[in-house]
Amino acid sequence: MRAVLFLAAAGCATVAPVVDADTERAFYQRTVEGLEGRGQPVEPATVDWGRFRQAAHLSLDQVARDDRASALQVLAEVRHRSDGHALPRVIDQLLRIDFADAQVHLEKARALHFDDKRGAAFHEAVALGLLRSILASGDGQARPWRVFDDREEEAVVAFLDLTCPARSSNTEGGRRIDMLGCNHNVRRPGSWHHLHIPRMRLRFDVTPPEVKRPS
Repeated sequence: MRAVLFLAAAGCATVAPVVDADTERAFYQRTVEGLEGRGQPVEPATVDWGRFRQAAHLSLDQVARDDRASALQVLAEVRHRSDGHALPRVIDQLLRIDFADAQVHLEKARALHFDDKRGAAFHEAVALGLLRSILASGDGQARPWRVFDDREEEAVVAFLDLTCPARSSNTEGGRRIDMLGCNHNVRRPGSWHHLHIPRMRLRFDVTPPEVKRPS
């Protein structure tokens, strides 16, 4: 819980009620190029990660979403067979599709940990920036955390080390709310097995951004 409070205290992500999709896509592309050292340099500490997550969401068309789903399936298979040669290629493919995926940045940081400390620190900083912007957007209870797809919900659940077997959705005041019933994973002393301790119900606001209509 202290980690959550630390991340939430780091800043507050704001989302404009109406956005210009083309402007946000340009912001996403420009920021990615800057972070990767192409174009105007950008440091992770200077990025508005809440806006960046929204811009990434608006930049993903259906083809990109399908490609991401396929690549995530390949990533799961690569992990299962511990294929260290294929892993970097799949991670890089996923980051080309969606640079706002905190879980993939953490995968990249782990992959670089021994051979490239600076690169690992960079991807860890990006992942933490993305997670901070989610946790700063609410409390996950009365004020749902603002996310844009299931991957962001999964990132928060993984960060908090929760198992969430129950899921439901409803509409509140015109907002789409996902509710996850979660257990805290606690390892039984002297055992590899986990006790699943009932803990909380997490709430996420997954309402699509309102996009400005062309004039």
